[in-house]
Amino acid sequence: MSRVAVLGYASMDYVIVLGGAITPGRTSLIRARPTDGWPRVGGAPAFVSRAMNRGGIAHPAIISQVGDDALGSAYRTALQADGADVRCLDVVAGARTPVTAMIYDATGECACLYEPLRNPDGTEPAHLSGRQIALLEQAECVCLSVAPAGMIRQVLRHARPDAMLAWIAKNDADAFPCDLAAEIAGRADIIFSSLAEADMVAKAGRDAPARPGQILIETRGRDGACIRSNGVSRHRMTNPVTVIDPSGAGDTLAGSMLAALIRDNADPDTALGAGMEAARAMLSERQNDKRA
Repeated sequence: MSRVAVLGYASMDYVIVLGGAITPGRTSLIRARPTDGWPRVGGAPAFVSRAMNRGGIAHPAIISQVGDDALGSAYRTALQADGADVRCLDVVAGARTPVTAMIYDATGECACLYEPLRNPDGTEPAHLSGRQIALLEQAECVCLSVAPAGMIRQVLRHARPDAMLAWIAKNDADAFPCDLAAEIAGRADIIFSSLAEADMVAKAGRDAPARPGQILIETRGRDGACIRSNGVSRHRMTNPVTVIDPSGAGDTLAGSMLAALIRDNADPDTALGAGMEAARAMLSERQNDKRA
């Protein structure tokens, strides 16, 4: 059984770059779309597990759901090729694999449209399977990203008390209602967020006492990242990479940093440096695609 479990929505991503703004009643021209897949494998679990595997943590296990369709098969195959354990990537009969449309306008702003997986009766899966629970009860590290709130609550019930708990925070009130965000903030050993989630994470932290030694990572795009622990804050700059589509960079940073913490028992600053370098490498690879 894998040492690491990563929970989150699966997604096959359709990335589009427009030459202007979307205007109702008018045609908007697509200026570019990536050549590294149409659609491209996306979602936090894919980026986190890939980075962890490249960082030396073999076969991180994915806890998610896909449909029994061609996209679900492609998603599963891609994750296996990237070294993930997909035994807990459940296949839901009669369901469609989740997709995301990521539409960038000429200014670089992105509209993200997500269609989650739904059961044939139209409901979203709300409970973990027995196989997924068994994994959680053994995992030494559990990484939470956006997922159905009911599943996240189950994770907190079944994860080992001594397991490292990492939270990739997102401004999603359905996945992280206030009470659940506060519970995670009080339990997590490390919290990853962007500057956009800073207020949400701060509020969650005020509503619950933090675990001793908790590490907070706040990514700031081209301005690097901030690390806070034991009342001390430090800022690390980065050598920025210019890309149209930076999606997955924060998840890659999280996966690589967790790998350094687990495999090398690295100090948080060194681990953050490894995460930032991994994110930069991922964006550099994407930059080589002239249409990304």
